[in-house]
Amino acid sequence: MKTIKVLLLAVLSLAATTTFAQEGKWWFDGNLGFNSSKSETGSVELGSSSFDINVSGNYMIADEWSLGLGLGYNTTSTDYIKDYANKSNMFNITLQGYYFKPLIGNLVWAPRAYFTYGMGTYTHEAITGDVDGDLSLMRLCVEPLSFKYVAGEHLAFTFAFNVADVYFQTTSNDYTDTDKTNINFQCGNIKDLTIGNLGFKVGFAWTL
Repeated sequence: MKTIKVLLLAVLSLAATTTFAQEGKWWFDGNLGFNSSKSETGSVELGSSSFDINVSGNYMIADEWSLGLGLGYNTTSTDYIKDYANKSNMFNITLQGYYFKPLIGNLVWAPRAYFTYGMGTYTHEAITGDVDGDLSLMRLCVEPLSFKYVAGEHLAFTFAFNVADVYFQTTSNDYTDTDKTNINFQCGNIKDLTIGNLGFKVGFAWTL
């Protein structure tokens, strides 16, 4: 009986340590993200990269669910020939939802779904000089490999990987006067199975 009580106490303690926020609570988070990929065209290696910074406010509608609104900035660079790239800078607003599931210790699985709308500028580098244009983007994404490590009653550290993201995205720019829509599934750098994107983001979360 004593052993059962000890085990029960341990389970309850574990559950308590992984509680991030309860229903009716507000919490705020911020993160930095980076993505990078490379490809080869003949003997020329071309690369692409992106950097993100985001902050958001979220409300717990239940113990396991939250809804939030965020603001962010993103910059990208994609080589199209050696020494020349297409670049963009964009500000965005995001509507997002999280689901929280305690795993082990202080680790919480926190998959995220979000919708982003962004507007910014687009630059096409060329031998004859750079050409600029306006750019807009909409993205609907499911981000399953998102986690939180609960460090205390109010603080948690966040991290996520994009190797399993599924997203629908549409972009429009007035430089080429084109619209582009695509659906992507990312699965690491597995040959013939992926677009070759590997990325991560780290940040923090604070509960009131």
